[in-house]
Amino acid sequence: LTDGATALGLAAEVSYGRSDGNVAVVTGALAQALGIGREEAVLLELRGMSAALLSASLRLGRIPASRAQAVAASLVPALCEALEIALTLPAGEMRSVGPALDIAAIRHDRRDGRLFIT
Repeated sequence: LTDGATALGLAAEVSYGRSDGNVAVVTGALAQALGIGREEAVLLELRGMSAALLSASLRLGRIPASRAQAVAASLVPALCEALEIALTLPAGEMRSVGPALDIAAIRHDRRDGRLFIT
């Protein structure tokens, strides 16, 4: 995808097992390498997380597709607010909004049986 030093360095760290390849960190490194601005990168991550949760709800039969679309649209103001908060936080104060989701994502590719094959 890119020859950006940050993204390549992170890829090496992941392949050598020195980093777990946290999705938000990988997204940030790729965004930087591809010339995507900070605001856009954060919005991509926020939108991606909300879409993933809605997709899981849809796949599990908890909500119909029309409701998922309505919820996604209704989240726009909250995502914009989250963007503003994320952009003002010092790095030392940033936290994952879903540590259990992060852990599950890390373990997902190492499992033999998966609910959703990716």
